[in-house]
Amino acid sequence: LVKQAQQHRIWRYIALTLGALLVLVLAGVYIFSRGAAKFGEESVKFQLAVPPQAPSGEVVEYVVSYSNEQVVGLNNLELNVRYPEGFTFETSTPASGNSANTTIVVGDVAAHSSGQVKIRGRLVGNVGEQKSVTVLTTYEPQNVKAQFSKTLTASTEVVASVLHLEVESPTQAFGTQPITF
Repeated sequence: LVKQAQQHRIWRYIALTLGALLVLVLAGVYIFSRGAAKFGEESVKFQLAVPPQAPSGEVVEYVVSYSNEQVVGLNNLELNVRYPEGFTFETSTPASGNSANTTIVVGDVAAHSSGQVKIRGRLVGNVGEQKSVTVLTTYEPQNVKAQFSKTLTASTEVVASVLHLEVESPTQAFGTQPITF
């Protein structure tokens, strides 16, 4: 009877020890995983807004909006812009980082933040022509040693010309009479 009681105490001690270890392991997993910063590319969003139509020769504005909905910040956000033929760069906010005005460095983007890059320039083209701008965004999450990128493209249709040319001339001309326009 005494031997049976000792075996019962030993099994109870083993069961309590295993139960306590299980509780400690589960608590550790919960504590260390709840604050862990995880990166998901789907929570970094970019949008390129352009005017759907513009007269040839007018100033247009391209706006790249970005949003970091992560608990992790982003490092080195950079935009590389391929302008359409006939586009003449005027200004950008923030300022471009190279002489061709094709690289715009935003820098670091904090977690749960957003912003915009605005690019202004003059767009020239033939009426009815589609003018496409392409923006390649690159960035690095703070907790991942990798570079991510996303390509955005949008088009503006040239609908009119700002140049209006009108020629006035006499309805009739006689032999040696000078004609002025």
